[in-house]
Amino acid sequence: MRSVDFYAQIIQRMPVHIYWKDINFIYLGCNSLQASDFGFNSADDLIGKTDFDLFDDISASSIRKNDMIVMQSQRPQVFEETSFFRNTKRVFLTQKIPLLDSQEKICGIAGISFDISERKVREENAIDEKAQLELTLSGIIDNLPGHVYWKNKDGVYKGCNFAQAISAGFADQREIIGKTDYDFLNREEADVVRKLDSMIMQNKEPSTH
Repeated sequence: MRSVDFYAQIIQRMPVHIYWKDINFIYLGCNSLQASDFGFNSADDLIGKTDFDLFDDISASSIRKNDMIVMQSQRPQVFEETSFFRNTKRVFLTQKIPLLDSQEKICGIAGISFDISERKVREENAIDEKAQLELTLSGIIDNLPGHVYWKNKDGVYKGCNFAQAISAGFADQREIIGKTDYDFLNREEADVVRKLDSMIMQNKEPSTH
């Protein structure tokens, strides 16, 4: 049976970026995907280089800082790292581990990086859409002529629209946050409102009064 180096195949053909560096942060090797993403024909072309040969100074400095954290802690660490490959922004979720020699001393670092660039774009787009939706809804609520407000289960105000704020004597809706009806009404009136609020929460049904 022909001898097969399965370990080498796993490292070279794994669809993630795999690399290892010495204690001076100089690349000692990598897999095929890592080499090709840097524009090299062979993993050997990466040997002897540092991150400052591959990235802009800001990206390289951030990566170097993470490498140092792993070496100093002597424990595996997970980082989200941003860099530029061929003028394209790439985001990686990277697990780095310290490499030890026969005397259990740090002799380098190895990393496995998963490209999460597309996922990050989707997340950022979702955040933008959510922010736009919240802004639109906020504008609608603020301009309603009726009083709109919301409280937590303890009767503490968490927000309101402009009409409610003015009625409560505030110039800004944010001023109502943290207040209760006992801050605006006499105790008898506040007790009635609190009783009605408790009844609505208990019954879980809308009610008009």
